[in-house]
Amino acid sequence: MRALIVVLLLLGAHLSQTANVPAPAGQSWLLWPFAADSRPAFGIAGEAVVNATHLLAAVAGAGFLAAALSLFDLIFPVDWFMPITLTAVVASLLLHTLYLGPWAVLPLMIDALLIWSVLSRPWSATGVGNS
Repeated sequence: MRALIVVLLLLGAHLSQTANVPAPAGQSWLLWPFAADSRPAFGIAGEAVVNATHLLAAVAGAGFLAAALSLFDLIFPVDWFMPITLTAVVASLLLHTLYLGPWAVLPLMIDALLIWSVLSRPWSATGVGNS
């Protein structure tokens, strides 16, 4: 179980960080959803959107990595797993909803799976960390 959660967290971190390191224009794809020509979905433009994009990507990416480390009780305590994961998921949801499109489906599915597993599954990070 821990391996699956770690893979989802690392994939979530990667997909979010592609907003800060976009692919060349026109070359976004399933595992690299942001390209240099990516535009917000709702016609929103401006420097505030660019800044929000970078902030959300950084929070989501760092949060997913911190959550993965907390599963192994490295740097962050296991007790922080749930709040760190939820913070990262919310940032990722906002980021990928802002750039809603066909390449946002996988990140949004990963976010939904992580939030469902953290909130509704009967396991704890301590239990996952030991399996």
